[in-house]
Order: sequence, then structure tokens, then C-alpha cells
Amino acid sequence: MTFDFLEKNERDYAMASLLFAQKLGLVDNCLLTDVEQRRQEENRKRRETLERGEILYGPVEYNPIAYLQQELTGFRLDYVSESEKITNRQVFRPISREETRQFYEEHADLFTRYQGDAFVYEDVELIIRKKIREKDYEDGIKDILRQLRKGK
Repeated sequence: MTFDFLEKNERDYAMASLLFAQKLGLVDNCLLTDVEQRRQEENRKRRETLERGEILYGPVEYNPIAYLQQELTGFRLDYVSESEKITNRQVFRPISREETRQFYEEHADLFTRYQGDAFVYEDVELIIRKKIREKDYEDGIKDILRQLRKGK
């Protein structure tokens, strides 16, 4: 499998995401051939599920672009939720209560209902932590992109 179906910026982002996933311990190898092997394996499992007459959620078979998108989304969700699938726990920096409180205050519009009343900080603290992790994830990918571009 190649990333020929993606534009250069999308291809670079996907490659950086795969490298980051390898750093996290989510995949053993970020080679494109390994992505294709994982896709083929997932499609095989899906066929077997259908053959057993079991319920299958999602597509019957992934095409390369759909699988890549699903895999990259999964990496992001694993990181944001601090999933146990991540074997390299050192990638997570501590998030202080002060940092979450500051985020809450700086992004008050995210935590305001249509009628104008705000959600209580304690009710959205977990969401704030995930938003901060999401930014950390993007920063990690941007760092890899910078390194890749510097190496070229």
C-alpha cells in the first residue's frame, strides 16, 4: 500500500502520525507495508465475523483510505484517553489543576450552554484534560513533521 491517494501534506501527516504511534507503542512498525498488513488482517477478521453470522459494526471491508483514517483516529483517541494500549507512558506530561482551570477560563465559550449559563468546572474537568491531551498529541505530530522536513 502506498499513500498515492493522498496529497503530499496529508501523506506527511499520516507518516508522522504512524511514527508517533510507533513511539507510543501502539504499533510495532510504521512501515506502509505494515499498515497494509493490518488492513488485510482487519478485513479477514470482518469476513470471518460475517461467516459466523455475528453482527458486524462498521464497514464489511476497509479500503486503504478508510482503514488509514480509522487507524489514525484510533491512535488519537488512545492518546487522548490515556489508553492502557500505550506502552510508552513517559509521553504523558502531568496536567495540573491550575492548567485545566486556566483552560476553562480561557475557553469559557466551549463550556457555555445556548441559554448563556456555563457548565460548572468540576463537571467538565475531564473534558478539559482530554482537550489538553489532544493539543499535546498534535504537538507531538508537529514535532515529528518538523524533524522529517529538517531531515530532507
